[in-house]
Amino acid sequence: MRIRSTNLICWIAALHAVRFAAAAADKIGFERSVLPILSQHCYKCHGPEKQKGGLRLDSKESALKKGDSGEPALIPSDAAKSLLIKRVGATNSDERMPPKGDPLSSAQIATLREWIDGGAVWPTNGPVVATAKTELVVTEEDRKHWSFRPQQTVVPPKIKATAK
Repeated sequence: MRIRSTNLICWIAALHAVRFAAAAADKIGFERSVLPILSQHCYKCHGPEKQKGGLRLDSKESALKKGDSGEPALIPSDAAKSLLIKRVGATNSDERMPPKGDPLSSAQIATLREWIDGGAVWPTNGPVVATAKTELVVTEEDRKHWSFRPQQTVVPPKIKATAK
């Protein structure tokens, strides 16, 4: 009986250690802190609809894959080597992400860095859907598409020959 109770105590201790480690790794809280940053600043170009540079940031699996640069965007537990941190923290405007608009704030970069150093914990249920609404921006390039042009009356061409 003594061996069984010792085993039970070891199992309980191990279970608590695993739960504590998971809670410590997710102290940033992906959905509360990281998802708003990614959805507001990254998903337009690196989300489910577009994957510029071969990079998609809405799932852990795709963020860990190598993009066109040959490097993964994330290296869990090592923010200093993660391409994501290098790009959002770049001072050169040609390398900085996002390329247009204001750069991420120091606090946002620190949040991403802490999240990555904590193991880059993601929700376990597949791709992450942005809960925060992001503004749809229509660029001048987008406006060249026929659907953005005003309607016009079109005169059909005159027929030269008629069929018998």
